[in-house]
Amino acid sequence: MGRVHRVLPVSARARIEISSGSPIRGQVVWTKDLLIGIQFDEAIDVMQILHTHSEGGTGGTHRMPRLDIISAARSLVGGTSRDVRLVGISQGGAKIEAEYLRLGDQVVSQSTD
Repeated sequence: MGRVHRVLPVSARARIEISSGSPIRGQVVWTKDLLIGIQFDEAIDVMQILHTHSEGGTGGTHRMPRLDIISAARSLVGGTSRDVRLVGISQGGAKIEAEYLRLGDQVVSQSTD
């Protein structure tokens, strides 16, 4: 069972990622409000997946699952509000595209409280 952020129809294709870099594919077989049940395409070893996830993956860089999302957003740079494109979000941060940013630029979040 999983909780989703939008209604999905029965028979919709799904891909979930419990361990970084290891997507599991399946199909929605039931829904109730924003809860869904997925039947996986192949048999999975649940204990192995949970163990690998709790140990931080299989030696690669462990990251939190990312939600692919495309949305307009605004950033505040040097007191100036600028447009950006949000292309992914996770508990650890956001992936953005902006013409004024270059590969390697340091981007930090700062609270205004």
